[in-house]
Amino acid sequence: MLRFHSLPGGEPAPLFYRREELANGSLPLVHGRRLASGGILAGALHTIGYYATDVCVGSPPRRYELIIDTGSSLTAVPCASCRTCGDHACGKAGRFDLRASSTVVPVTCPLDGKRHPGVKCDQCVSSQCSYAVHYTEGSSIRGQIVKDLVHFQGGEGGESASPATVRAFFGRHDRAEGHAFLLRWLMSISDWNGRLPDPGDGHAVAGRGRVPSWLSALVEQQRARPSFSLCLSDTSGLFLLGGRHARARRVVLMLVWP
Repeated sequence: MLRFHSLPGGEPAPLFYRREELANGSLPLVHGRRLASGGILAGALHTIGYYATDVCVGSPPRRYELIIDTGSSLTAVPCASCRTCGDHACGKAGRFDLRASSTVVPVTCPLDGKRHPGVKCDQCVSSQCSYAVHYTEGSSIRGQIVKDLVHFQGGEGGESASPATVRAFFGRHDRAEGHAFLLRWLMSISDWNGRLPDPGDGHAVAGRGRVPSWLSALVEQQRARPSFSLCLSDTSGLFLLGGRHARARRVVLMLVWP
């Protein structure tokens, strides 16, 4: 499950791997892809071109595979009723079903600033806050924005070991066109179209996205710092919200923000 580094204080204790472990692919293999719990990413740079991790959403929590996306500002998932979303890697269990979660709340129009902070609708359809996203390579998704519980696993020791559950917004699309990667969950790290928010005051000059990111939900609900770290090899990687890898020198490359 996706990890975060919790507040308050203390050095983060996330997962990390030696250079040779990332290079030789010693992480466990499941269906040809390297999967494991705790923020470990599965993917391939030179073939499929993306990396994914597991995340638990809803009540009761259900596990989904989620692609990490640093280039867009909307976390989105195919809904159970989508007829154009193709076959998900996890089958029907990989689709989000409103009936399967007792805590999901659809975002309705008109928006309420207190109940829907940071949310923007492209349009309102039957009182539902709807969105339409078009990607540079030609793919697109359309759907509605909802809010539900998102569950994060803590680090591996100390204060970071405590899990966190926050309420967060995301999109559930009922129509998808284009490349197969859109058939899976898509997690955005950014709140903004084109850049990350300023870690100093939370604001930026670029256009804001449709919903706050899950990292922002952790920060606003005082569960994490406004930072993340991302480490990638050719076929695997690590991802941590709210902190950085304490021994990042032991891995190949590390993106740390801020």
